[in-house]
Amino acid sequence: MQPDKMIIDAKSSIKEPFIIIGLPDVGLVGSIAISYLIEELKMDEIGYMDADIYHPLIIVKNGEIKRPIRIYEKDKIIAVTSDMPITPAISIEFSSVLIEWAKRLEPKLIINVTGIPVQNRISIEKPEVLALATNYTDEIKGVRLFNDGFIMGTYASIIKECHNNNLPSVTLLAQTYPNFPDPTASISALNIINELLGISISLKRLEEEAEIIKLKTRELMKQAETALTRSKIGVPSIYR
Repeated sequence: MQPDKMIIDAKSSIKEPFIIIGLPDVGLVGSIAISYLIEELKMDEIGYMDADIYHPLIIVKNGEIKRPIRIYEKDKIIAVTSDMPITPAISIEFSSVLIEWAKRLEPKLIINVTGIPVQNRISIEKPEVLALATNYTDEIKGVRLFNDGFIMGTYASIIKECHNNNLPSVTLLAQTYPNFPDPTASISALNIINELLGISISLKRLEEEAEIIKLKTRELMKQAETALTRSKIGVPSIYR
């Protein structure tokens, strides 16, 4: 393997699958959503992606060594997830290698799951999901189209590769906390995924966990706001 060279070692016999990609970034929206999907569907691990840059790191799950970037499948669904952020050094190559591999499967749809940070997230009960589509014209219920703005990083590279290869893709961007894990935003994204895939994954377990996390987060924010007020320091906009 050449230095920092990204490879993919995964075999799938599925034709025209839905490919769902969830990577760790703002709010961990994609990571939480895809991890939950993998667990609920009891998906099978079929391979991994790797690069020399990751060799100093190993992931251990239930006593078993795992690659940081893994690929799973079940029925007509393939899921790509990572336990660590995709570094800028390999994001372009990661996207190119992944989409080249996906292209051979003639995917029905590639779904990216990520978050869009909003400063007033604490006052939003149900995060909204925006959608950006390439080469996909079907109606997406329950979302507003992402018409203006910019996307940076690995997801931008993936979207560009899908566009350049004429592959249908939908990128879901759920409103999320800028600095906290947000399972409620992941639930909003999973509701749209249920619609896109025509499935009905129960979100009850994640909803219960989200409520606990939300209560803890609100309490933490209140404590921080109180401490800032007592010290007569202006409250950052994230706490308003």
